[in-house]
Amino acid sequence: MRPHIEALASAAQQQFRLWNLSDAEQDIGFLLLKGRSFKEIAIIRRTNEGTMRQQATSIYRKAKLEGRTVLAAYFFEDMLTPMPSSVESGSKPQPVHQIQGR
Repeated sequence: MRPHIEALASAAQQQFRLWNLSDAEQDIGFLLLKGRSFKEIAIIRRTNEGTMRQQATSIYRKAKLEGRTVLAAYFFEDMLTPMPSSVESGSKPQPVHQIQGR
């Protein structure tokens, strides 16, 4: 999984640069993608929650996105395409632990 995670992080960073996000906004963007709350981000960045909300709004505006959920979907939706159902493929679905090679 590590190479995929690193590739996603690299793609996100590249997109953040294309959106002309400042270094601080890029850091906040990554924390938003990780699911951190504004309160948690404020603590991590040693600022207040209101400032985090303002910076997040700036990120969404620059990216022309409507909020945190849309930001996450921008990066993750193509990775999470549904697998063909067992009915379509004619086979039984495998348990997750078998798919992951455990």
